[in-house]
Amino acid sequence: MSYILFGGLFDPPHKGHMEIAAAALKEINPEVIYWIPSRFPPHRQQGILSGDKRFEILKRWLSSVERMQVSDIELKPEHSGYTVETVEIFKKEKADNDCYLLIGSDEAENFTLWKDWKKILDMVSLLVGRRREKINIPSEVNARVLDNKIVEISSTTLREKLANGENTEGELSPEVIKIIDENGFYRI
Repeated sequence: MSYILFGGLFDPPHKGHMEIAAAALKEINPEVIYWIPSRFPPHRQQGILSGDKRFEILKRWLSSVERMQVSDIELKPEHSGYTVETVEIFKKEKADNDCYLLIGSDEAENFTLWKDWKKILDMVSLLVGRRREKINIPSEVNARVLDNKIVEISSTTLREKLANGENTEGELSPEVIKIIDENGFYRI
């Protein structure tokens, strides 16, 4: 059996994220994909929604999607926020299963800057979802690039559109739009 860890800010979760997850599901055929909303890392601009709210959006959105679950492991106060710790925890709990780590191509290009990146690669098989046609993954990073449909969506632009009341139908699923509207998320 195998499983995939798919971490990210998901602020908000959009169709580009789902395209990458769907490609991983099709190509790897894991038992489950764990969507893992992360804290805001120090090198990134703070988002709008708290981790708890992003977790709830993901949980509601994915509740009816087979083989996709949400984990709040990286939102817990005792978690360091580093991917290496997340992988270690999952590997300890699921020692007999194959573990994959799914990241976007933008993150793959900077993977050698991640804390303990070599240790991560010793524990997982790295999957890369394409966010654009040309990808420059460092040669020392052994990764499988997925054959996903490239969906050019910017979370920053989405947040701006939502704040201004603009249409996001082609970028967000109807379920996510409903959750955002019901709660007034991203509105100024």
